[in-house]
Amino acid sequence: MSRNEKNIPSEPQDTGTLPRIRTTSECSYTSDDGALGFTEKRQRTTSQQFMVTSGLTAASPPKFVSLEEIMQAANGMRDMALVHQIVVDEDFKLRRAEPAPNSIQKIIKETMHKAFWDVLREQLSEEPVNCTQHYAQYVISVMSKLCAPVRDDKIKELTETVDVIDTFKGILETFMLDEERLIDLKLRTFRLTSIATILLVTISNAGADLQSITPFKESLKEHISILLQSIKTEKELIDALPNVGEQVVNDLKEAQKKYELPEIFQAAEANLKQQILDIGET
Repeated sequence: MSRNEKNIPSEPQDTGTLPRIRTTSECSYTSDDGALGFTEKRQRTTSQQFMVTSGLTAASPPKFVSLEEIMQAANGMRDMALVHQIVVDEDFKLRRAEPAPNSIQKIIKETMHKAFWDVLREQLSEEPVNCTQHYAQYVISVMSKLCAPVRDDKIKELTETVDVIDTFKGILETFMLDEERLIDLKLRTFRLTSIATILLVTISNAGADLQSITPFKESLKEHISILLQSIKTEKELIDALPNVGEQVVNDLKEAQKKYELPEIFQAAEANLKQQILDIGET
């Protein structure tokens, strides 16, 4: 072989076969140890993903509350607080709201009142003369019976007033001063009348034996008073009467058991509850 022939690189020889491809069985992770490690790795990864995913709670969709619902909830809480105060505070009294001095409400109120009395003065000055003064004296006589004794001087002053307009104006102003007391008097009278009526119906159905037992009547009156101490209208009375009927029957049964008296029959019990419910319709 010559010198030039030695420096020529040899060409790759075609052996007639394709390049060798590595099979799956020869991969490192498909061997016995490798396959086991790969399987454990997949299981561990899947388990971790499941634990993370299952530990999260899907967020609930947002709930929108209208302004009306918010106001209703606020009014409900305010009413509950007011009822609680009425029940707990025995000296609870109503106070009439007065506008602030020099406020628009105060100016409008005074202007409208003055305009009313001016118009009334013109109407009463017309001919023919009516009997308005007689009506005023009648109202004053009723006021002397309804108003508090502290208003006696004001009522005496009204009887000596000659001008009709000043008389009616003084009457209304005096009533406004006594408005709170008259409202309290009305509520107290309403509650006492309701309590007395329920007691009368219950005692008449309790039998002669319980009618002479004073502790039973005192306990019954106390329980009824507690249930009715917050009522202010006939509708509230009607709503409270079913609970009153249940309480009355319960007290009646306990008293009969305590004093070893015959228990009330079911028909008489239903009749007593119905009579108590009928009080709200009279």
